[in-house]
Amino acid sequence: MAVQEHGVETALGKFQNSAESDELEAASSADDVDDARETPKPPNVDAATREAWMSAFRTVSRRRGVGLAVGQLGDALRLAGFVVTEAEVAQYRAEADPGGTGRIGADAFVALAAKARLELGSGEDGEASADSDFKRLRAALAVFDKQSTGRINAGDLRHWLTSLGEPIDEADVNRMLEHLVDDRGLLDYAELAHRLVGP
Repeated sequence: MAVQEHGVETALGKFQNSAESDELEAASSADDVDDARETPKPPNVDAATREAWMSAFRTVSRRRGVGLAVGQLGDALRLAGFVVTEAEVAQYRAEADPGGTGRIGADAFVALAAKARLELGSGEDGEASADSDFKRLRAALAVFDKQSTGRINAGDLRHWLTSLGEPIDEADVNRMLEHLVDDRGLLDYAELAHRLVGP
């Protein structure tokens, strides 16, 4: 499909930029707690990867020795190169802070990032697979699914694609959405992501 080469990259960039903006606005600033939960260093993480994850941790937490606020976990994981949905972030929050301290220590974050790498994969090697592209596009589109139904408004998507950033031709958008829109004007964004870059 002609739209796949130009349209997918443009659409993916639009949704990722919007997702990052929404996430940064939504990041909460919990009270500082000195007893952030720490866990042992995971054994299967090389020094360069650990340092990259620690850099993301430090950038988002902005305070050494205090830990990461649980509300900042999604931002830190995304900065570390992971594509995570809000549902996945919520699951990781619960795992990283079972005691409810509101903070995640550096070693706990690295252990969580190692787990995320096993479960989600990451773009560390620079060679995005179809599965990785699918997950990235699906996660980017999920930002617009405010009720977590798995569906978004096709009219809104059409507007974003044809008028924001580098516009995609309306005929290409029509081909992209063909047979995906239901009688209520909604579409399953996972199906759209699969159609465009699916594994």
